[in-house]
Amino acid sequence: MARAKLGLWSMLLAGAMASQTAGATITLMEKDGWAAKFSGFVEFDMIWDTTRAYPETQGNAAIPSNTSIDGSYGRGQFSLRNSRLAFGVEAPEACGFKTKGVIEGDFLGYDPSPAAGTMSEASFYNNPTFRIRHAYLSADNGSVSILAGQYWSLFGMQPNYFMPTEQVQPVAAMLYLRVPQLRVSGNMNITDTAKLNLAVSAQRPPQRDSLIPDFQGGVRFTLDSWKALFANSSSAAITEMPTSVSLSGLVRDFAVAQPNTGANPRVGYVGWAIAANGFLPVCKHLAFTGEFSYGYGYGDQYTSETGGLSNPTNLNGSTAFNSLLDGGIGGFDSANNFQLVNLIGWNVAGQWHMPDWHTYLSVGAGQLYSPNINNIVGSTYNRSLVVFGNIVHNFTDQIRSGIEYAYSETGYIDAPLGQNHRIQSTTSFIW
Repeated sequence: MARAKLGLWSMLLAGAMASQTAGATITLMEKDGWAAKFSGFVEFDMIWDTTRAYPETQGNAAIPSNTSIDGSYGRGQFSLRNSRLAFGVEAPEACGFKTKGVIEGDFLGYDPSPAAGTMSEASFYNNPTFRIRHAYLSADNGSVSILAGQYWSLFGMQPNYFMPTEQVQPVAAMLYLRVPQLRVSGNMNITDTAKLNLAVSAQRPPQRDSLIPDFQGGVRFTLDSWKALFANSSSAAITEMPTSVSLSGLVRDFAVAQPNTGANPRVGYVGWAIAANGFLPVCKHLAFTGEFSYGYGYGDQYTSETGGLSNPTNLNGSTAFNSLLDGGIGGFDSANNFQLVNLIGWNVAGQWHMPDWHTYLSVGAGQLYSPNINNIVGSTYNRSLVVFGNIVHNFTDQIRSGIEYAYSETGYIDAPLGQNHRIQSTTSFIW
């Protein structure tokens, strides 16, 4: 053990002359106003869990109760599936707008899932499926920006406030969603250093049979005169982020078959949610980020959040009343009345940079809770929690390595807790 600790610190010291900033974008071609750019990273993850709850990503999926076999035995994973590639093409300026197209993918896809028993573990880890993360076009003239395609959800002003984890994101209680959308945003300079960003979007509806897009909007205030170093993921570049606060919201419609209404069983339900986020530098090397959300019918904004619910079918068992809703949005109570799931989510995190050591430390915690999911037939859990801490070091401009401990917990309605302890080591080459 002593030799292992000595070896770790020797590696840290060996990188003492390395640059603090990791991450870059390579310009492959630049001619006549056109530019083709390439970026990405190779990531190697070593993960040890005390349960068999997860693949690489935890999200808000349920941890097996500690009385079950899967909740009593651990799992070890070696994976490169979070490695990523991104390509972008910038076109010559036209009508005052700078335009570009971007496509980005990673290898976290799977078809089918290994849990189904139809795919070997060797294939899952050694021959992963490439999938789209982002694919969009944008036009920007400095004051107005238009984006069409798959990008981060506007709710929570993503990705500005992600918790700084070494794990493959997301972890519990963290707003995290990429979705097809049409977005318009505008920038206003209040002073030389104070700025206001306003944005609205029409996004893929969480229920296609509702016919109505998911409408989102947000406002973000930034103060460039007060910044701090921050990296919000294991692969993100370390940048000087400005002080900021934001408020965002969503409104969406659901068309649900409700047999208690008589001859016309299709009833509309309105889901809504609000989110408040902030980034607060204490000094250049220490900063905190926080997030709070509240609403009804927005469980899709939290990865793997279902509460144990599946596509809800009315209790009479008729497929005519199948509402075609993803799990975690809503369901029927014991009286056959439909309810949207009420969620309350929060998280806080801090990060401290040590530039002379080219190293930073992060800690954080978050919880997602539903006050009413107990009333919905089929629900099994109402709470997800995570607490984590990590240390990350940049050995060169491109090579970064970190280690994280995380405790995760699932609060079951009628069963003992599900608890998982995770240790993860991540090493990346970023370009």
